[in-house]
Amino acid sequence: MIYQAADILRNSNSYLENTNEVEWVLSHILNCDRAELYCEERILSEDQYDNFRNLLSDRKKGIPLQYLLGNISFMGFEFIVRPGVFIPRPETELLVEEAIDLLKLNFAGDGDFCPKILDLCSGCGNIGISLTKLRSNSIIISSDISKTAISTTQANAKRHGCDKRLKAIQSDLFKGLEGEGLFDIILSNPPYVRSEDVASSLPVELGHEPKAAFDGGDDGLFFYRCIIEESPAFLKKGGFLVMEVGFDQAEDIEDLLRAESSFEIVKVRQDYAGIERIIVANLR
Repeated sequence: MIYQAADILRNSNSYLENTNEVEWVLSHILNCDRAELYCEERILSEDQYDNFRNLLSDRKKGIPLQYLLGNISFMGFEFIVRPGVFIPRPETELLVEEAIDLLKLNFAGDGDFCPKILDLCSGCGNIGISLTKLRSNSIIISSDISKTAISTTQANAKRHGCDKRLKAIQSDLFKGLEGEGLFDIILSNPPYVRSEDVASSLPVELGHEPKAAFDGGDDGLFFYRCIIEESPAFLKKGGFLVMEVGFDQAEDIEDLLRAESSFEIVKVRQDYAGIERIIVANLR
């Protein structure tokens, strides 16, 4: 039997409600861009069609598409993602953009200077590796408590040819970083979902991701408290702490920063939905 990609796409809503995902699966199986599915005649072999149906079956069970395909696009780069590792979200690109703005404004004077940046709670390494690709003179350390996350970061660094310029360290926040010196910028997208919500109200799809990557304690602020309290010992004077925050947490985290007299809040950035998403603080 002949299975044409064009025929499948014309009837894509019979496979999945989200027809864009049918395109992603087909382009993955045929190893082509999504646009090529429409521009050229593409035919699936029996094995490819069986693979297509199996992937869709798993997708209907709620398994994230990124795990099924094994990759995700972030800042224009492709990253490996595996079960057991947090899947990057689009809004986290704002964290990278903010870091780039800080580098341009504060560390661009000396061409020989290499700013040192810590990517804390790094997941698959998408934040640190994106910065390494976009700001090649930066020294990046990516750290995460998860062994799977660190091995995935290392695989992604090798994939992008920056494994010699990015160091991945397994560490429970700052506990494994004592010998790494001081940083110019610390970036973090820590777990920030309330424990009660992790246990009861996360969508089915998120249940396939590691709970530790979401669980921010009773009020969702546990890791922010730790980071705000401990980061001054790891930042250079005048350095920056940049954090992504949950949709209703910005005000509480600003209060935590004000209570820690070492920091001055310099910017709160909204995401494209108008939610306060990124907080930038300067170490006095």
